[in-house]
Amino acid sequence: RTSRSGQVPGGPGPITISTTSPTLGLEHAAGPTPRLVQPHINSWRDAQPVDTAIGALLAAGLSESPTSTPPPTQESLSRMDAVRAACPVLTAFPQVVAIVGFDPCDSSPEGRWQDPETGEPLVSFRETCDVAGGGLAPHVSYITAGVHSELFAASQMATTLIGSEIAVSDCAGNVRFVIEEKVYHQQGAPDAGVCARYGSCDGTVWMQYFIKSRSGRVLAKTSLLHLFESSFDIVDASTGAPIASATRNGDWAPDSRRCGISREWRLQYADPPPPGPFAVPTDRWPLAALLTVASIRDGRRRPSGLMAPSWCEVGKTAFSVFGLIVVAAVLVVAGLVFLRSWAPACKNAFVVIERTVCPRRMRVPSKYNSV
Repeated sequence: RTSRSGQVPGGPGPITISTTSPTLGLEHAAGPTPRLVQPHINSWRDAQPVDTAIGALLAAGLSESPTSTPPPTQESLSRMDAVRAACPVLTAFPQVVAIVGFDPCDSSPEGRWQDPETGEPLVSFRETCDVAGGGLAPHVSYITAGVHSELFAASQMATTLIGSEIAVSDCAGNVRFVIEEKVYHQQGAPDAGVCARYGSCDGTVWMQYFIKSRSGRVLAKTSLLHLFESSFDIVDASTGAPIASATRNGDWAPDSRRCGISREWRLQYADPPPPGPFAVPTDRWPLAALLTVASIRDGRRRPSGLMAPSWCEVGKTAFSVFGLIVVAAVLVVAGLVFLRSWAPACKNAFVVIERTVCPRRMRVPSKYNSV
């Protein structure tokens, strides 16, 4: 997470969403690629010198021919990973998706993606804390709905040197996307509405989200948003074309600790969708994951825009500190025992070895040999 001051342009715009599912085969992994024209020199027809002709003949016999097709794109490799992992695929993803967030009073936080018109659940997501797992942040699992539910994806925050990023992986643990959140602080007069409702009165807090590929390329982003913005657009990072819009359904506050209220977002995809990585319905779920991550983080966000630590982070940190103290104590005790009980014996043993291997010798200089 980063923080910086300065003048920032104005805020965001409107939103809406949708979801479904069939099978994914190898035909979806990569489209046809054009054949490459293999370079070939005809020494006589191309009027090459004799030495060039001899060199081309020798080099052609020792080197391999170039590939007949170009290398696959990053998008096709990502789809191939999904095919190999046999992860479930959300086909016919609805045009509008409702994302229902956690109830803060629920002991086992769980939310869902659903069709807002029929109420049919598409994906459920739950937050868990694995003490033995990597990272300090909780782990969010996305599971398909239905009788034969399967792990669909997962996400977890990772703190880096330049801020916080949320890695979104598939069912096999392969990182597919990275969601980055940036928080900016603008000094000066606060936004009156945000100050009155959320208590953020120390300047103006701005936020922005990015979806990146696993190689680091920015695929989509939001505009600069006020703290707890009720609606915003997600646009293509390269063209600026709207991909989807998100709207908070109802007059509830994201940071509220009230129990039993519906915490629902509506995500509406652009129709027709712009060309790009999210044009196909089966590839639109990362946008819903972005809104899910933002909803979960807003539940722990302070008026300053920074995050309050989760119970998982507090517990893991305390467990890690306790473990380090125990390890340090064991090393200190072991060192003291060694110095008290084993060091003298080891010293005597090394002295014996030294006297055996390298005994003392006295040599007389050659000038005294005749004396």
